[in-house]
Amino acid sequence: ASANRTITYTQEFDQWSNQNGAVIPAYSDWQAVYEFNCSADNCWDGGVPPVDWPTYVYPDVFSFVTTPLSGAFLGQVTIDGFQAEDDGVDIIAAFEPVSGICVGTGEFTSGGNIYGLNIYGDDSTTPEDDGMNPGENFLLVVYDASANRTITYTQEFDQWSNQNGAVIPAYSDWQAVYEFNCSADNCWDGSVSENDAPEITGQAELFTPEDMPLTITLGDLSVEDVDNTYPDDFTLTVLEGDNYTIEGGPGSGPAYPDDFGFTTTPSSGAFLGQVTIDGVSAEDNGVDIIAAFEPEGEICVGTGFFVSGGYIYGLNIYGDDTTTPEDDGMNSGENFVLCVYDESAGGVFCYESEFDQWSNENGGVIPAYSDWEEIYDFTSGSGGGNTIAPDENYFGDLMVPVFVDDGEAENSQSNTFDLLVTVTSVN
Repeated sequence: ASANRTITYTQEFDQWSNQNGAVIPAYSDWQAVYEFNCSADNCWDGGVPPVDWPTYVYPDVFSFVTTPLSGAFLGQVTIDGFQAEDDGVDIIAAFEPVSGICVGTGEFTSGGNIYGLNIYGDDSTTPEDDGMNPGENFLLVVYDASANRTITYTQEFDQWSNQNGAVIPAYSDWQAVYEFNCSADNCWDGSVSENDAPEITGQAELFTPEDMPLTITLGDLSVEDVDNTYPDDFTLTVLEGDNYTIEGGPGSGPAYPDDFGFTTTPSSGAFLGQVTIDGVSAEDNGVDIIAAFEPEGEICVGTGFFVSGGYIYGLNIYGDDTTTPEDDGMNSGENFVLCVYDESAGGVFCYESEFDQWSNENGGVIPAYSDWEEIYDFTSGSGGGNTIAPDENYFGDLMVPVFVDDGEAENSQSNTFDLLVTVTSVN
């Protein structure tokens, strides 16, 4: 009590036994002395552990979705005791901390008075989480332009309610003052941490029979990266070498827009789902394009695009019209592949596996692909260029140079690693 601390004894005890309230024999020596001290990081000093407040980067994460539901927040803001700057210089935002999404922004007027901060609710008619729900808390964050920093207010707010654009009753006091400062490790200082490049340190044993292609994956490599989690958001690149070719390399896969033309026929089935590219939602409204291909005939059998954050829209996969001599669509029992044109990368990436459940539904949804919440993640290395084919009749060791990329803006590429692949003779 004199030091307002607790001290944990640095040895566990393992001889407890039930004695019906009598003394445990192993601990019956009243003269035994147990010395308690803080020599082994075993003390609580009476303080309250700090809260790990989230921080937010401006302007990167200050965008939000307007929805039919909202409530306004009133009050005044000071930063280190001084009024926030008016007229769009300093910015205030609300964030839903669990999902991390911004749910509204505003600015200041008349000496730090909050202006235009409408906090939006989730639109239940859309599948994505785009706002507040009753019972959820929110945080307020201020961008302090003079210091190029953001400050998270060190208290969550728990009284959001939909007022259809009017003021939330719990936050209607325009004279309430909210002081923002960096006293609790709750600030982003305007800097962007330098990325450390990943390093390929090893590999799994890789074998393939003579004349048999082998697909190399991120899981075949051992990679160290101090500031990213492997293999999340990583891409793999396989380079050319001796005694093998790269399948699906440049020029070998479908090209956009040349190969994305198709024939509409009387038979078709729709494909539902969501698409991400390297973990990020495909771009909507005709920016990114998805297509289905029948790989045997190498024909496109339908295209679509994306809405509402990567949801597939309008992808009807057409069947072969048997009244015409040409092969212009799917037949029962045939597989198809999905490929996405990623406008930002200027490339076409194909899904890692084929689909084998096409059926004619006369324009309705194919039962096997009716789950609109199913996520199909395409990787930017999946145009095919990670499959190697040993030269005909070759067997022995291949040295295949590869590198990975962690997806950061700078210093993202690893060392080039010579991957050993053993091609075994079939004779």
